[in-house]
Amino acid sequence: MTHNSPGRPARLKRVTAVLHGHFVSEEEVARPRLTLLCLIAERRATSDMRSVAALTDRLEAQMPRMLKEHEAIVKALDELGRAASAERHPEVSRFVEELKAHAQNEEAASLVGEYLKLKFPAGR
Repeated sequence: MTHNSPGRPARLKRVTAVLHGHFVSEEEVARPRLTLLCLIAERRATSDMRSVAALTDRLEAQMPRMLKEHEAIVKALDELGRAASAERHPEVSRFVEELKAHAQNEEAASLVGEYLKLKFPAGR
């Protein structure tokens, strides 16, 4: 995207605006579960993971808002991606696609939390 592109700053500001708050929430409630995914896949879940399972209800409560944010993020990224393609910036197009794929992390985090709640029920 050329420095002269009149819509460039506005497109970048839209992407930044929708991402910032979302990433803060993601770090608080989704990331802890995702770090356990490999251990769970290797069947190495331990009762020490209970604390992460307890955060699952918090993630579930935030999920509707986070999914709406995903829609806004994808919309802003689509606009940025179209501009990047039109202005022949494949590196920006790749970034856009990677970031869109990243939006599925919360759904995976929710599954991890649900698994841990089933594996290590509260009070046991």
